[in-house]
Amino acid sequence: MRKMREVGVEVGIVLPTIRQAEIIYEANEIARVGGGHPKAYREVACLYLSVLEEKDPFTLSDLSEASDLDNSGIYRVSEDIRDRLCLTIEPQTPQRFVNRYIDQLNEKYQACLGRETYEVATSLVEQESVRSPVSIAAGAVYVGAQVENKRVTAAQVAQIANIDPRTVRGAADEISEKL
Repeated sequence: MRKMREVGVEVGIVLPTIRQAEIIYEANEIARVGGGHPKAYREVACLYLSVLEEKDPFTLSDLSEASDLDNSGIYRVSEDIRDRLCLTIEPQTPQRFVNRYIDQLNEKYQACLGRETYEVATSLVEQESVRSPVSIAAGAVYVGAQVENKRVTAAQVAQIANIDPRTVRGAADEISEKL
């Protein structure tokens, strides 16, 4: 379970979430689920399932980047483990990422985003979209910062969300059209 711990520590996942991932991994091994997948993928997939269960604000991309494993492989293995162990985990929603992005923008760029940005962003993420939860939250925070007249660029939001600035602008445009 070395890979799981290394990735968890590198990404900044709290110890209780890593311990839960270890329990999922052990249950996986006892049940002999996912045996056809490489061990590194099984470990990181269990970490991903634990992150989802605990509603920690980390994405599949965060884990993929830290582990040097591809997103689709981690996702496939996590779905296989989840299905075979009959785990019930709520899907990721954009609301889960709004606080994280605001906090990181304030810390990294001294953006001084406040309650108004949070309220605007959380109300905007409730709109229906075909975009990923990460891009919706990023676009909503970007629009919220503009409403609050704070100087935050799409590139800054993109860096925090680990996505392309064009994705932030596209999501922001989509959200703005619905206002």
